[in-house]
Amino acid sequence: MLLADAWPSTADAWILMGYVVVVFGLPVAGYVLLAVDIRAHYRRLRGALVRVSQYTRRLPSWVARDAKTRKYRPPCVAAFGLEMPFTEEELLEAYRREVKTRHPDRGGDRDDFLQLQQQFEQARSLLADASS
Repeated sequence: MLLADAWPSTADAWILMGYVVVVFGLPVAGYVLLAVDIRAHYRRLRGALVRVSQYTRRLPSWVARDAKTRKYRPPCVAAFGLEMPFTEEELLEAYRREVKTRHPDRGGDRDDFLQLQQQFEQARSLLADASS
């Protein structure tokens, strides 16, 4: 038997080494990359938890209790002289009453009237949110 015919030949050795790398190396590489990814995920999660733990829930400024009524009144509702809860009919009646005095054609200020319209839209959206 010649030395050249001995098994494994150089080509066979390279093929066997490639097979071992593919069969054992790819799963090991996958686990390593998975561990690296999980560690990065935990680092991001820790940062998010720190931010969440430092979050303080701030209430809007209008939530301060009124000393007389002990109810919450947003500024858009207080502008019309209404109390919570209110109906859409009450809001429309109060809006029409305020429009008669604040409309620019009746001697009111234009900016004041635009603010009234904005408060009316906010009160309507507040009413819609409360009903749903």
